Amino acid sequence: MSTQTSVSGLQAVGAYLAALRSAGFSGDIADDQASRVVYATDNSIYQLMPQAIIYPASAADIALAMRVAHSDRHSGLSFQPRGGGTSCNGQSLGHGIVIDCSRRMRQISDFDPVARTIRVQPGVIRDQLNDYLRPHGLFFPPHVSTTNRATIGGMVSNDSSGKGSRIYGKTSAWVERLGLVLADGREIEVSATDCPQDLRRSVWDILHPHRAGIRQAFPKLNRGFTGYDLLNALNDQGVVDLPSLICGSEGTLAVITTITCRVEPIPAHTAVVAVGYDSLDAALRAVPFLLESEPSAIEFIDDKILTLVRSSDYRDMANRLWGKGADPQALHFVEFQGDSRQQIAERLSRFHDALSSAGANHAGFLIATEAREAAEVDAIWSLRKACQGLLLKQQTRRRAQPFVEDFVVPPEALADFIDELQRDLRQDGVDVGMFGHADVGVVHMRPLLDMTRPEDRARIRTISDRVFELTRRHGGLFWGEHGKGFRGEYSAEVIGPNLVGVMDAIKTLFDPMNRLNPGKIASPAGHGPIPALDAPPMRGASDGAIRSDLLSGFDRAMHCNGNGNCFGLDRAAVLCPSYRATMDRRFSPKGRAELLREWLRLRSAGDQVGLRQLVPGLKESMDQCLSCKACAGGGCPVRVDIPAMRSGFLEWYHESHPRPVSHRLLRHIETAAPIMAKLAPVLRPVMGNPLVQGTMSRVLKLCDLPLPHGRAFQRGLQRLGIKVLGAEQIISRMTGPSVVIVQDPFVPFYDAQVALDHAELLQRMGQQVFVLAYRPSGKVLHVSGYVQAFRKTAERMAQDLDALAGAGAELIGLDPATTLMFRDEYPHVLGSQPKWLVTTFPEWIERRAGCLPPVDHINREYSLALHCTERALTPESAEGWKVAFGKFGLELRIQDRGCCGMAGLFGHETRNQEVSSGLYDRNWREIVEESGKNSLLATGFSCRCQAERLSGARPHHPVTVLLRAFESQQASANL
Repeated sequence: MSTQTSVSGLQAVGAYLAALRSAGFSGDIADDQASRVVYATDNSIYQLMPQAIIYPASAADIALAMRVAHSDRHSGLSFQPRGGGTSCNGQSLGHGIVIDCSRRMRQISDFDPVARTIRVQPGVIRDQLNDYLRPHGLFFPPHVSTTNRATIGGMVSNDSSGKGSRIYGKTSAWVERLGLVLADGREIEVSATDCPQDLRRSVWDILHPHRAGIRQAFPKLNRGFTGYDLLNALNDQGVVDLPSLICGSEGTLAVITTITCRVEPIPAHTAVVAVGYDSLDAALRAVPFLLESEPSAIEFIDDKILTLVRSSDYRDMANRLWGKGADPQALHFVEFQGDSRQQIAERLSRFHDALSSAGANHAGFLIATEAREAAEVDAIWSLRKACQGLLLKQQTRRRAQPFVEDFVVPPEALADFIDELQRDLRQDGVDVGMFGHADVGVVHMRPLLDMTRPEDRARIRTISDRVFELTRRHGGLFWGEHGKGFRGEYSAEVIGPNLVGVMDAIKTLFDPMNRLNPGKIASPAGHGPIPALDAPPMRGASDGAIRSDLLSGFDRAMHCNGNGNCFGLDRAAVLCPSYRATMDRRFSPKGRAELLREWLRLRSAGDQVGLRQLVPGLKESMDQCLSCKACAGGGCPVRVDIPAMRSGFLEWYHESHPRPVSHRLLRHIETAAPIMAKLAPVLRPVMGNPLVQGTMSRVLKLCDLPLPHGRAFQRGLQRLGIKVLGAEQIISRMTGPSVVIVQDPFVPFYDAQVALDHAELLQRMGQQVFVLAYRPSGKVLHVSGYVQAFRKTAERMAQDLDALAGAGAELIGLDPATTLMFRDEYPHVLGSQPKWLVTTFPEWIERRAGCLPPVDHINREYSLALHCTERALTPESAEGWKVAFGKFGLELRIQDRGCCGMAGLFGHETRNQEVSSGLYDRNWREIVEESGKNSLLATGFSCRCQAERLSGARPHHPVTVLLRAFESQQASANL
């Protein structure tokens, strides 16, 4: 990807942005290289570098931007309106100026629960809107798999649909009114019956002569023809319906500023049946029979995805759905909605009759599993929503590519269509994964291609042509759900050149200078045809220019495809804290992956000018990473693991840039921890002095560092009779099964009582307990980018752990961030998977339930907030803690909250205080300051520190509570 723009181009954009600022633009503007790189991609195969990004704060900002651009001085500029940035076909990509409404335009207003309407700005996320509506028993029905980051503006622009469209239709069916800014800067509002008279007359003049041809040419399918809905833009009464033109127009006719939506009561009851088949063909041939039972949705997934399910985080769910003995090769998820349980029961009965009919006519049915409770239904749908991510996890050079991924055919033609298509692709040596909406005949197909290879990029054309030909032969459409993007060239073959001319005339009316998202759907008079689908630059070509020797340690960046799950804003989700705090896409895993890819490409090309432009932005992005590991866990479909690559980048960066004083000091903090503990009586009053703290803040750029606890841990161990020994000494004293506590640099020295509580509880449970003599773990070295020093530290620690595990000792860590580093970062730096495993306490205790005394009743409830690394890498820990508390007669409720904002060293750096405290306010403050009511506990050392410094309340560690409960039970037993 070229990072250069012509001098004249830079001057033109710079002059426009300066004029925009002078005119009073109140939003944000970015024209730095890093921001441009991040906005060069979406969830497609394409990569086009924009000139700048503007983030309007209001409709007035958008109108101002277009008015300033309308003058002759800025005639060469173009604009790409952008929503969630997850389109699959390059809809929001271009070489112009991006208008991103997702950062600032997120207001919800004018809710009328009686009329069931609500007004939103285009940056409102679909899940955000439904969270707002849920207390009122209403919802916005259009559904896409990216509901946690898809904006309503983007859904309108693509006329999005997904699960349930057979009942609820597309987004356009729920649009009441639109606020728009036209290309000349004029602000208007339009509805199905109301629009400016001049536009009404002009659209009438274009469409009316072609009404008969439009009705004849447009296919009659559930999904219809995407992009400029000429069929519905002029209704049977001859009334111009402008929203029908705008919905699906992909930002080529106007910029959306507000959407007034209709909403619907939430169905009172929902049930889902998971149906397994012995082949995809059997599943697809059953669809016409199953439709007789009138389900609200029938979704399907194929054998390739099911194979991936069995080795993923969803394997337990798979076992629940079809058992360990069954081996389905395709799956249906069939949904029913109703106003009562009786109605659901009746619909399920009709469904089973239809399933029997399908089985009588077509063999292949294996098993059906029902789910009627809300939690079970949601869990099943989470599996269906994970399909794209599961395909992306395949660790091969050929990866699932979206470019022919939403074609539609009549449901009764689906089986024959897929059979023919698969045979063609197999003959060409192309494997695919498939899932989709069987009830409406929509298939999401992802061919597996290596887009760094020119021959595979050439297949974009041949595969697309073949799929287009097959859809036409089977009575379908090439575009069924995700809009056109760069695939508009096929329109003429579907509706004919005359009606393409009508679309061009519509484009000319709204945007005669071709400023709004040029190259998509239609082209105004005098601007030539839209580009072919294989003409725009592809990200695979850019990736192919990266030298293989530079990829070591950074290959995960190549796997990010822009799916954008890190853009979600659900407070319960762990991904991604720095993006949520800033709403800056440079500070997301997706943004960082794109920046790393471009950095590697520039290094491969020896482009020093490009590196000088990019690296400051890349460094800023990495500095904002909290190293929480959320992107290395299940929240990211490809587990992109930015912290691991961040460490490698920082090592490279500081080869030519001096490290800050704080880095040079903190490099030794793990080694110095025992010394600081000995000197605690002196250090605590000194470090707590306000003058010293002020100096540390000014000179070292560090604040609120924890104070050492002295030798409290060692003295407490002596009281318990537990030895601190080296690995060989422990082995020589083991008399049977033994538990060895592996010290970390934080808990024993700064939170000694928690470390002691672990040791005492294990001892009271009858374990032979040892504490491994302290060694630095390397956590601080890894986070700070001292890669070589981290490797040496890890090798020394691994020698002890190898010896102990070989002798049969069980290893337990104290803090989840360090404990999980042993299984996450260590294998990478050591070059192999260790034979040992350092477990967290809940992992260990799940295997030792028999050590616990029985309890008769639950006598108290607690609430637990997990460390974000623990949630990301071992989500099963939540259930482990609940099991442990239950065994001790306690009830535990898990608080699903995002990062507290401390994340090790991050919250102690002065430059990060706004982000750190902002995350705490968003995710943690409420639950900490209500802890008197719900007895909040926290597993993370950094989380407990953050709560104490920002709320003055330090949550207990769950082990502390378990120890007290154990003591209480033992005391009762001795009475």
